[in-house]
Amino acid sequence: MQSKRSRGIAYQLTSSGQGWSTQKDWMCRASLLRRSYKVLIREARAGDRKLRVLSPTPNKTEEVAGREKVALFVTLERQQLLLPAAMLAGMSIECYFKALSAQGAPAPRGHNLAKLAAEVGFALTKDEAIVLDQLTEMIQLGRYAHTTSGNANLTLSSTKVSSLLLRVAKFADEMA
Repeated sequence: MQSKRSRGIAYQLTSSGQGWSTQKDWMCRASLLRRSYKVLIREARAGDRKLRVLSPTPNKTEEVAGREKVALFVTLERQQLLLPAAMLAGMSIECYFKALSAQGAPAPRGHNLAKLAAEVGFALTKDEAIVLDQLTEMIQLGRYAHTTSGNANLTLSSTKVSSLLLRVAKFADEMA
């Protein structure tokens, strides 16, 4: 067990001692990533609400100055949290699927969420398969910034991502 200290907040890195490969380890990691996703989504949504207040006509460019300008920049920064939040959601789903695969055997390698879903018997709707493909892309972009499939216009619905993440978490809890 390691203990690290960062900005006055202590946190623990624990594992079963088997190289983070047990089902319990994968489930703990998935849960932590899911909670981190929720924090970022909450901040991004707060920024989105504030942006609507600051700019009721989104396509109209208006001159802003002073405190209003600072508030607008903070709001836009919060909206940028949606991309790392999507990556965390994808990584959480990946860990849930690997937890179910790690029952007595090493977890599969790779980040293809649709493939991992099929391996653990998680049935997907057509929309969920699209979301999983997009989240796989987000994991790839987050982990390996130099690689991309060329899909620069990823459009993710945080509502769809959140509901899929919740469904995967419940599935993993039931199956574990």
